[in-house]
Amino acid sequence: MADSPAAKALRDSRIFPIFEGSNDVLRSFVALAGLKTVADEVADLRGLNLADPIDGIGVLADYVGHRVRRRLRPDRLDTAHPTLTRHSDRVTEQVGQLRATAEKLLRIHGSDIQNQQRQQKRLTHAAIDIYAQIATISRTTALFNDQGVEASGQERSIATSFCGCAATRVAEQFNRVDDNDDTQTHAVARLTYNRGGYTPRLP
Repeated sequence: MADSPAAKALRDSRIFPIFEGSNDVLRSFVALAGLKTVADEVADLRGLNLADPIDGIGVLADYVGHRVRRRLRPDRLDTAHPTLTRHSDRVTEQVGQLRATAEKLLRIHGSDIQNQQRQQKRLTHAAIDIYAQIATISRTTALFNDQGVEASGQERSIATSFCGCAATRVAEQFNRVDDNDDTQTHAVARLTYNRGGYTPRLP
């Protein structure tokens, strides 16, 4: 019984909430590190108190902040191979939009952005896909420079497909910043909490 698929699935299911909780925490760290970087650089946002949730993470926060600053602020990906210009230009636009979106959310929510986990999640998912595109373009460029474009046809197709899908996901995250059901979801959650749970009415 202990080795049956059902028993294994039951054992494994216990760890999933822990893993997902860790992912949520890390998403918040990434988002807040990036938001703090923007707040520190915009004159009228420097007074926001975003230091506590960042400084409390220590080395991890320093690492995340460094990666955000180093990877998500290129003015242009000039080192990309010419055949990948369309993708690199699109990434450059996404980086600018990410920064503009972060600044907009800071102006709307102020220090309360620390409690806006859904918006943090959207920013983080966008940043992850932007970072992944940069890594893909960088690796594919290295292959092109080493082997030539014709000899790397499969890699070119993979890079084109991935960057296209990632760009679509990034655009969707940005759209959801303004077009979402967060207010309704929060209202349902508060109502369910106040009632002590939710019991569906059966016909």
